[in-house]
Amino acid sequence: MTPAGARPTTASANLRAVEAHNRRRTLVLLAVVLVGAVVVGGTVGLVGGSAVAGAFGGLVLAGAGSAVALTRVVPVLVALTGARRADAGRHARLLNLTEGLCLAAGAPQPDVYVVDDGGLNAFTVGLGPGRTALAVTEGLVEGLGRIELEAVVARQLALVRSGETRRATVALALVGRPAMALLRLLPHALRESLARGLRRVLCSTQDPEADLAGVRLTRYPPGLIEALGKVAGAAAVRSAPTWSSPLWFAEPAPGMPGPGGIPSDLPPLQCHRPIDERIEALKEL
Repeated sequence: MTPAGARPTTASANLRAVEAHNRRRTLVLLAVVLVGAVVVGGTVGLVGGSAVAGAFGGLVLAGAGSAVALTRVVPVLVALTGARRADAGRHARLLNLTEGLCLAAGAPQPDVYVVDDGGLNAFTVGLGPGRTALAVTEGLVEGLGRIELEAVVARQLALVRSGETRRATVALALVGRPAMALLRLLPHALRESLARGLRRVLCSTQDPEADLAGVRLTRYPPGLIEALGKVAGAAAVRSAPTWSSPLWFAEPAPGMPGPGGIPSDLPPLQCHRPIDERIEALKEL
């Protein structure tokens, strides 16, 4: 397995750089939200006679709103997807391999959920190790062997370690959900233009890096290759709100309404690389 181990080791050498990059992107996003609130508040305050008071009020409201949004994003997504806590008896394999991977990575174990959906997919959401939820679909649990399932879980845990899950969670809480709500009010012709802007803010190009980091944990590239092949051949998950695309292992069904009643005509974010490209990258290991 020497050739297979070499490439993930290279990916591991880049992990700190990726984590620093994601940390900067998260801080920049928070700063933009707060500065924007100060500017808007100051402008409104200027009309009312006190720009300073308006700016301070905007900062306070933005800070409080951001804190609430970040606190609520995990339970909101869990509720919208219909996820429920993994059962120690029924989902023992999932819980055991998640615990083993976390021990191997030296990372806290996330809260583990299962989504009642026949599609093959998984997502992670949260603000960092120890404050993260991992959810997999019933289809993934039933449709993958242990090695394949372990590969998918390892890949999602790698996103948590690199800070990508935190970055995406903050972006979705502060920008994604509000913007998707705004899309409902816009004429259809304007929706795709706004969606393109959202992709630049919300989405990442780190699918290959995350796949390689996941392989480093399992030391077995064929497991993830086979898992991706099965995901590509299965129906897409239909329980995912459109704004949650960046958090998933693979692209959910575009614009499909989930339990939260997300409108079906919203444009898909399309945050993930094509699965065949990801498979080819892994075959080069």
